[in-house]
Amino acid sequence: AEAARQTPGDSALHAFRIRAMMLTGGEEGAFDAICADLKATGEANLLAEMARLNFLTTKWGGSHEQMYGVADAAAANPPNAAFLALSARAWIEEWLYETAMNDDAEEKAAFRARRDSDDFRAGIAALDDRFHALLAGLPAPSRVERQVAHNNFAMLFHLNADKARLKPHLEAIGSAPMSMPWGYVFGENVPKGLNKLRK
Repeated sequence: AEAARQTPGDSALHAFRIRAMMLTGGEEGAFDAICADLKATGEANLLAEMARLNFLTTKWGGSHEQMYGVADAAAANPPNAAFLALSARAWIEEWLYETAMNDDAEEKAAFRARRDSDDFRAGIAALDDRFHALLAGLPAPSRVERQVAHNNFAMLFHLNADKARLKPHLEAIGSAPMSMPWGYVFGENVPKGLNKLRK
């Protein structure tokens, strides 16, 4: 709260406020107030958008629709290609919930059917194509933004068994994998899991 008072124009601060609120809770309307403070900074911050997306996941009390709303808004007019990673992460979060947390058999079956559809495959392929096109056309993402993007896209294509699209993202990750979202499948030993995947 003191940091928000002293440096309200720092968008990263508001990302950490959202993350803290996920763990400690907050008064009614606090999330909306933080989002308004974030918007008022005028800064495009991938960390902050990822925090907003995570706060709105079903597992934290939001919904798939709210979560995808954040991703879709970012993808509509992204400041750089890395912001498309939010769409990849939204699907990963939906996958996690529907395969490990949801007890509703009909909802799980509907997710599996959508995941196996040609439309879904075409959709994630188009997202990947757009990511690569924007890398060439928009201002370059920072190194960290690029890593966030490649890690999330790699996870997306790993979960959907598309080795051809997975490979360039794995190569781009290099020796700097991120614990999330890989922790969802490899637990605490992400490097070992990724090395096996690379083989």
